[in-house]
Parts: sequence; C-alpha cells; structure tokens
Amino acid sequence: MRETAVVICNYNKADYVVKCIETVFASEYKNFDVYVVDNASTDDSVEAILRRFGEQVQLLCNGENLGGSGGFNTGLRKI
Repeated sequence: MRETAVVICNYNKADYVVKCIETVFASEYKNFDVYVVDNASTDDSVEAILRRFGEQVQLLCNGENLGGSGGFNTGLRKI
C-alpha cells in the first residue's frame, strides 16, 4: 500500500471515469493507489476501466447503486 489512496466513484459514466483515471495518473505525484468503485453500472464502465487500466487500479464493484456516499464508503472500507 502506498502513502495516498485515490477513490473514484462511478455510475454509468464510462467515458468520464476513464478520463478521470487518466488525469489522476498524469499527475506529477506518483505515490498513490487508485480505487475505482462502480455502483452497478449498466453501461460498459467496468469493461472500459479493465480494458484501459487492467491491474493499475483496484476495481470494486457494488451489487447495487449505493449512491455517491455509499460508493465512497465501499472504497474507504477497502483501504
């Protein structure tokens, strides 16, 4: 585990979440782990994240949409 964790919550925003993750990785600061919580998306968000980032991110998939706070809580519990 690195010094910092970045938690990104997503629901049905495949293009936006991929761009968000790319922006995080483009940062000059590099001592972080990225956790992406997907709130049961019905689009191709999970596939897009895995296709673009593979094991670079920790992907956590909720069985239902828990909303923003529920999604972030999933990430915080994992950390």
